[in-house]
Amino acid sequence: ASMEQLLEGMHAPLYAMVHPLVMASINASERDRFGERADRHRAFLRQVGSFRGMDNPEALVRDYDIWSQAIKIGFTDHLARPLPSDIHAWDLARVVAVARMAFTAGYLDAEVAWDYLMRALPLAQRKYQNWRQFGDAYLTGWTYWQACEDLAELKNGGVDRRMELLRLWLRPTSPWRRITLQSVPVGE
Repeated sequence: ASMEQLLEGMHAPLYAMVHPLVMASINASERDRFGERADRHRAFLRQVGSFRGMDNPEALVRDYDIWSQAIKIGFTDHLARPLPSDIHAWDLARVVAVARMAFTAGYLDAEVAWDYLMRALPLAQRKYQNWRQFGDAYLTGWTYWQACEDLAELKNGGVDRRMELLRLWLRPTSPWRRITLQSVPVGE
């Protein structure tokens, strides 16, 4: 069930709702920076959470406040600018990781694990022009998720994740060098 949710976008829809509001608040005029816009955003997010029947409608407000704080204090400085508007890559990469771990642990047959991977690839191909875009969206998704989980961990982990992506983009044996998302592979 988790892998199905990841394929559909588990974290991407939350980010797509929260991120533009945070950016609007951060980029607001001096007159509006004293919280009026942020208060309207929080009220809107509470309404959305209630309308969607969320167990805790305050969760969206919490995500909004934490993401805003993470950006303001520089915990997103390791990310490409402008920040991507979509982080579905984070969810799709997690499909691959969960399928691999489930196969390794004996919970999934190889055929089922490969089926999940083959379902994730066309979604990535439709959303991202290349692995650099995918990687930037993945890293932004990880950062968003980590900010909402543990800001202390985020403080130390962003640069390390960026280096992992660099290796995927550059290493000749990387699957990102062997499988294209669109017509031009990374590095060409």
